[in-house]
Amino acid sequence: MKEQVAHIFPGMGRGGGPSGYARQLREALELLQCSHCAVELLFPPPQVHEPPIKGKGKGWPALLKGILKQFPKVYQALKAVKEHWDFRDLLDRFTLSQVEEMKRSRVLVFHEWWLAHAYLEKVGRQEGQKVLLMSHSPVEWAREYADTLKSYAGPSLLWEVVYGLYAKKELRTWSSCDGLVAPSRHSLEGYFPGNGRKRIRELRVLELPTGVQELVPKRPLEEVRRTWGLPQEAMVLGFFGRRHPHKGYDIFYRLALLALGRMPELVFVSAGNGPLAPPPVPNLRHLGFLAGEELADAINACDLILVPNRVTYFDLVILEAMSLGKPVITTRIGGARSILAPGVYLVDHAQLGPEELLRLVAHLAQRREALSEAGRENRRVYEERYSLKAFARRHCQAAEALLEWARGGSCPDPFVSFTLSQA
Repeated sequence: MKEQVAHIFPGMGRGGGPSGYARQLREALELLQCSHCAVELLFPPPQVHEPPIKGKGKGWPALLKGILKQFPKVYQALKAVKEHWDFRDLLDRFTLSQVEEMKRSRVLVFHEWWLAHAYLEKVGRQEGQKVLLMSHSPVEWAREYADTLKSYAGPSLLWEVVYGLYAKKELRTWSSCDGLVAPSRHSLEGYFPGNGRKRIRELRVLELPTGVQELVPKRPLEEVRRTWGLPQEAMVLGFFGRRHPHKGYDIFYRLALLALGRMPELVFVSAGNGPLAPPPVPNLRHLGFLAGEELADAINACDLILVPNRVTYFDLVILEAMSLGKPVITTRIGGARSILAPGVYLVDHAQLGPEELLRLVAHLAQRREALSEAGRENRRVYEERYSLKAFARRHCQAAEALLEWARGGSCPDPFVSFTLSQA
């Protein structure tokens, strides 16, 4: 058995989710340059799309598919059922050598439940091996999938059937693992209603806070504001993320609408994709989808970042804003409850409406210098706790504890926090 903790991802890329986590972790480990860190990352090679075969797509199967597409709800439901039975084959995305690496590793951490399901069903836990699961969404995958079908095809009882189909398999996979990994003990509070939540609370959870690469703006704040056509003295509030009810984008634009009559000196900017369309509010400017330097420039040009989540896992935009020394208002739910910093203002879920938020913003606006100082304190907390180097060190510490447990040593207590005071 190879003495390492292998993290298995569905891919690697930018943004959030498991693929973004894979990229952040790889960069963090490279930055740390720790030769004895027993952490290995595995993700499938890019998919090769073969050219279409001449004549393929004709005949009765293609005709039936074309007919079903005229009934989008039925088509999506049948497609979901088919994918349900294909889950064991998802491990085929990995090479044979990668699967062998999984079998040899003392500890496996799967970053998608269906990857853990495929491994446990098709390969099976090896003798002396521990299998853990780390999720990356604010609610269980089955709920996100059913909600996505609803957003594309409209409301239907079929989506609850699809949800039940996947939730049962997903929950069984969670229960089959030796434990969970999460950035915060609170990150899982939105998962599985009823008895399902009770079952996952019986699992061991290792708390491993996420770190992010700091954002580095390329243009001065004043230049960015000029391109937006804003006066330099304006107080700018920003929203950066999916335009989705889970993220509270509707709360953000209702806040802008309310401020239009009561605090016209406030200016609102937003960036990101999502199903909620930006409304025609005069004091709200939508910047579209931003990434990299553009995102850093936009956040840096704001005085205050709003993250009014209704449900959340561990929102990375909070950490990214902290890396730029920006104060943040967010909701006291999910993983945000574990982010303790002077300039992260937590609002109870019951007080998340535009009226309550505007009162808080008005209070902070009267103390601009104190608000700026709180942002600088956020930067200090980021460097100590949420930088990539601190992130890598936590993973190396976690790997040592997990390997000792897998060898027969003492089990890490639930909610162990592998946290360093210094980066």
